[in-house]
Amino acid sequence: NTLNRIIKTLMLKDLNYNNENDATLEVYSSTGELVYSKVVKMTNISFTISPEKRFAPGYYTVKLAQENRIIANEKMIVQW
Repeated sequence: NTLNRIIKTLMLKDLNYNNENDATLEVYSSTGELVYSKVVKMTNISFTISPEKRFAPGYYTVKLAQENRIIANEKMIVQW
């Protein structure tokens, strides 16, 4: 559903990542609950988050991890 799609560009804080390996994109609610997880290719600089259901309005944390290292950790505000 395109109404649920969010495009998020992450600023990578750890530039020592391997762009040939996949990474895990995770979204956490403000209460710390994991609400979305997806394996992504590290050749991208922006990622589309397409949850099965629309996120509730609020604050979220988006993390990108590879090989047990967090290479991006940003806040995201959802407003509908």
